[in-house]
Amino acid sequence: MKQYEIIMSRPGEGRIAIVKCKSEYTRQDDVIKALSNAISDWGNKTEEGKAEWRMSSGDFNIGDLSMVVGSHPSQAFSTLVPFLDKAGIYNLFVDTYGSDDICGYPYDSVLMSEPDSPDN
Repeated sequence: MKQYEIIMSRPGEGRIAIVKCKSEYTRQDDVIKALSNAISDWGNKTEEGKAEWRMSSGDFNIGDLSMVVGSHPSQAFSTLVPFLDKAGIYNLFVDTYGSDDICGYPYDSVLMSEPDSPDN
């Protein structure tokens, strides 16, 4: 079983979500497809899922999912978990970060000076 951390972003807003789960799928695309199918089944077959669809204004996305599953697997709606399990998605949780949480430092920011240099 593979541990996934899938980054999803909203371009232009500085908003990201990190979807974390375990699955036996070998590709992230397959994980997202299985996740989408599980959530759709949950939305069609449970009152909680239908209510969440209505609250999303008809565009249930990763932000809505983060509210359903929280930032720890034990926080997920109990009615959603069996649908995730059936789809091969385990221990799902979502961390979200808004523009206030993202510092904006470049990925290649130097974090260590040359050893034994005068800057140390």
